[in-house]
Amino acid sequence: MNLSAFIKPKKEAYPPPGGYGSPDSDPHELGVFVSEPEYNTDASPFLYSLETLTPDDIAPPQPNKRKISPFEAVRLLTLGVCVAVFVGSVFYILRTLYYYRRAQEIYAGVKLELDIEEIFSNPDAPVKLAMPLAPSPPAADFVKSMSLTEADYAKTSGQSSVNRRVALAKASLNAWRLQNKDVYGYIKIPGTKVDDIIVQAEDNDFYLNHSWKGDYLPNGAIFADYRCNRNVLKNYNTILYGHHMGDGTMFNTLDYFFDEDFFNNNKYIEVYTFDGIFTYEVFAVYITDMYYHYIRTAFPSGEEFVKFAYEMKANSIYQREGIEFSEKDRILTLSTCTNRSQSERIAVQAKLVKIET
Repeated sequence: MNLSAFIKPKKEAYPPPGGYGSPDSDPHELGVFVSEPEYNTDASPFLYSLETLTPDDIAPPQPNKRKISPFEAVRLLTLGVCVAVFVGSVFYILRTLYYYRRAQEIYAGVKLELDIEEIFSNPDAPVKLAMPLAPSPPAADFVKSMSLTEADYAKTSGQSSVNRRVALAKASLNAWRLQNKDVYGYIKIPGTKVDDIIVQAEDNDFYLNHSWKGDYLPNGAIFADYRCNRNVLKNYNTILYGHHMGDGTMFNTLDYFFDEDFFNNNKYIEVYTFDGIFTYEVFAVYITDMYYHYIRTAFPSGEEFVKFAYEMKANSIYQREGIEFSEKDRILTLSTCTNRSQSERIAVQAKLVKIET
C-alpha cells in the first residue's frame, strides 16, 4: 500500500531558505514533501510504522479461557478419584498375591509329618534321645491323667518304652528352634487346613506381620499369647492367635466349626510342644467382641477358672455333651478375626483330654 497519496505537504509561513527543493533545504525536515513518503520517518512516524509493519509485530489474540462449571469440576474430580482407586486396587491385589505366594514358600517347608520311622532310621537326625521318654497314659485314663502332677510324670521317665510320635515332634521342633528361638510348638486340626508351626514373642504384635522365621510377612504367623507359659500344663487357658487369611491359610478354616455337622464330627485339636503332645476336645465356637475376656489368662483360684470355663461353654452356638470342668482341667483358646468388623473375633475353645510325653 502506497500512502503517498494521503500525505499533504504542510504550508509553511516562511519557506526554507533557498526555497523548496533548493540545495539548502533539508529533505527530512517536518512538513517537507518528498516523493517517497515511506522513507520519510520524520514527516510521519506513525504512517511509517504502518508501512513497515510485519506479521511478527502483531500480538496473537488471547485464547478465550472457558470457565469450568461446578458440574464439570465434580466430574473431573470423580474421574481422577476413580483412576486413583483403580490403580491402588491393582497394586493391592498384586501385593496380596505376592505375599500369598511368599507365605506358601515359607510355610511349605515346616509341615510336621509324623513319619515315625524317619527319626530312628536317619543317623543325622537333628535331635537324639538323651533318655527314654515316658509312655502316654492309657486311653481309659485320659481324665485320670489330668490329676497327675509334673512330679508324677517325672517318676515315669525311667520306663523303657518310647512314644515315637513325641520323639519325632520334639526332633522337628528342636530343628526349627535352631532357626528361631521363638518356636513354641505346632498345631494340627484334623478336617481343616490348620497345620502350622506356633511361635511366641514378647508381645502380641510382632507376629501379626512377621513369619515364623521373623522376617516381614503381612500374613503373619500362628502365635501364642505372650502371657502364656511354654509348658501348657501351667496355663489354665493357653491362647493362640492367627489371621483369617483369604486364601484359606492360618486360622481361616476355623469357620468350619460353625457348621453343626462339622462341629459334631470333628472334635479334636492336637498341639505339639517340647513337653509332649496335647490333645484337646472342642467344646465351644462363637463370635465375640475383641474386648471380651475370652482370652483371659490369670485366675485368682481354680474355682474362678471353673466358673470361666463354664461361661465359655455357654457362649457356644452348639453344645457338646459330656464336657465338664474341674480345677485340674486346662483349656485351649483359638482366636481369629471375622473379616467383617475390626472388633469382631471368632473363638474356638477346647478342653485338654489327652497327654502324650
